[in-house]
Amino acid sequence: MQTIDRTVEILYAVSSVPTGLSLTVIAEQLRLPKTTVYRMLQALVRHDFLRKDQRTKVYRLGPALLMLGADSLNQWDLRSIALPYLQQLAHITNETVCLTALYKDTAVCLDTIESNRSVSFWVRIGREMDFHCAAAGKAILAFQSAEQIDRVLNLNPLLGYTSHTLTDINALKEHFQLVREQGFASCDGELEIGVKALAMPIMQRDGKVIGSVAIIAPAERLSGEARERVLFHLSETTHEISSRLGYHPLPTVPGIPQLAQQAG
Repeated sequence: MQTIDRTVEILYAVSSVPTGLSLTVIAEQLRLPKTTVYRMLQALVRHDFLRKDQRTKVYRLGPALLMLGADSLNQWDLRSIALPYLQQLAHITNETVCLTALYKDTAVCLDTIESNRSVSFWVRIGREMDFHCAAAGKAILAFQSAEQIDRVLNLNPLLGYTSHTLTDINALKEHFQLVREQGFASCDGELEIGVKALAMPIMQRDGKVIGSVAIIAPAERLSGEARERVLFHLSETTHEISSRLGYHPLPTVPGIPQLAQQAG
């Protein structure tokens, strides 16, 4: 029982600091020997409850907790509110649909509806969605404050999954400006060559972006007229979900996209 109590204390300690905690700090906070804490941390990392940043040597919450916590995010009612709209979008487009939510400094997939076109992608419920290269993550982070964007992009090294992945922070900030201006994010071969995604943000009552809806498909199915058709239906879907969450857009200023006004 004492081991369980200490494990829970470690998880609470790490969750209280978005940037993570080192072994030394955790041991000091719990007033335990480093060797004892180290063994417990190793077990938590092994089971994906924590992740260790090899560069900074700090520990942060891992994907296993995100998976366990995905259902608890229903306290926002986002998943249940969005589901019928996601189903409708998947039916109209016949492509894979993904619902993602902002959780502290992480984007986590809350739900997916797969296309029946016999193509399976890497996205699944509970998976962390990269802010720098996944359309679902970009569509969320681009509309956060400049301070949060800076913090999130500097938390961990930005992995280059393909030759198309942006890993330069300044270049990403410029890219996010484009996302805000056009009102949607895209991922074209940045996670997997030949795979493309388009995503738009979901807003709550106060206009804060708390999630996104993305369409994922082979690149050739999200080009030209098909791309414009998907963006139209994606816009309708995110508008409906945002409305259900109490968001009502500001009057549009000519020449300025609605989302850019809200982000400003």
